Parts: sequence; C-alpha cells; structure tokens
Amino acid sequence: MILEPIEIMGVDAFRDNAFVIKARIKTRPIQQWTVGREFNRRMKLRFDELGIEIPLPQRIVHFRPDQPEAQPAAALQASRAG
Repeated sequence: MILEPIEIMGVDAFRDNAFVIKARIKTRPIQQWTVGREFNRRMKLRFDELGIEIPLPQRIVHFRPDQPEAQPAAALQASRAG
C-alpha cells in the first residue's frame, strides 16, 4: 500500500504536552487512513520499547478533610451514612 519511502521533514513544533514531527507517506488511493493507523500503531510500540512516554495532560485534585463543602458528593454521603 506504500508507494515510496517515508519522507520525514523533522520536528515541526513543541507543545505543552506533545511534539509534532512532520512526515509524508505516499500510498495507493484511499489507503492513507489504513497506512496512517498502522504507522501510528508501530510508532507507539517502538516508543514503548524505548521507554518513551507520550505526555498526556493530567490533573491532581486534593480534598481537605476539614472542609466538607470541598468534598465530592459521594464522599459526603458515605461519611453521613457511616
């Protein structure tokens, strides 16, 4: 399905949770989506082998026990029931 070797232009941008590498793969007509998914799958497997983590946005939320209004509703119900 791939007609020519991959053409890698290089790093295009650095973002807060990603970096963008520009590349082009010439495929048979209508096969670009299949080739793209397989390329992404293989890239992820290779990153895993090399221990390269894909940065994902994360948020840690802390609740203070001395402020019941800041606790999630499920925790409040559980503490009232017990």
